[in-house]
Amino acid sequence: MAEPSLAGVWAKIARADEHFQLLEREVAAFFDHDPQPIGTSVGYFDPESGWHLVYGIVKESPPPRLGVILGDLVHNVRSALDHLVWQLVLWNGQTPTEGRRGTAFPAFPFAMSKNAWKGAKKGPLREVADHHRAVIQKVQPYKGRTGLKTPSHSSSTTSRTSTNTESSTRRSWSAPVLLDT
Repeated sequence: MAEPSLAGVWAKIARADEHFQLLEREVAAFFDHDPQPIGTSVGYFDPESGWHLVYGIVKESPPPRLGVILGDLVHNVRSALDHLVWQLVLWNGQTPTEGRRGTAFPAFPFAMSKNAWKGAKKGPLREVADHHRAVIQKVQPYKGRTGLKTPSHSSSTTSRTSTNTESSTRRSWSAPVLLDT
C-alpha cells in the first residue's frame, strides 16, 4: 500500500496560487485603462430581503484569457481537494477503489442537499474515517450559511446598443452584487 503524503495536495495548491497571482495581474491590467471597463450603479437597501444591493455594469467584456486562467485555478483547487480525500483514505489504512462506470473514488464531494451528502458518505467518502468525514461535512454547500437571505428580485438584464458613430457594438450587462451587512 502507498504511504500517505500531502505532497500532491500542496503542489496543486501552489499551482493554484500561481494562477491566482497571474489572474490578479491580468485583471489589474484589464481595469487599468480609460475608459473603465466596468462601473457600478447607485446602491440601495432592499427592505424585503434585508440586503444592500449594488449592480455592476460591464461596458467592455473581459478578455477570454481571464476565464481560462480562472478555470485553471479552480481546476487545481478541485484537484487538491480530491488528492486530499485520496490521502485520507490511505491514512485510514484503506486502499482507494474505483466506483461505478470506472469513476475514480474517493473524491471530494460538493453536496447540495442532505440526501446528496448521505450518498457521498456511501460513495466517494466511504473509505474515509468518520472524524475526517465530519470535517468535510462542515464545509458542504447544503450546510449553507445561517440567516442567509436572498433578494426577491435578483434578475439580470442584458441590453445591447449601437450608434451610428460607433463601428462596434457595445454590450452592457448588470447583475446584483449582494453585500452582507
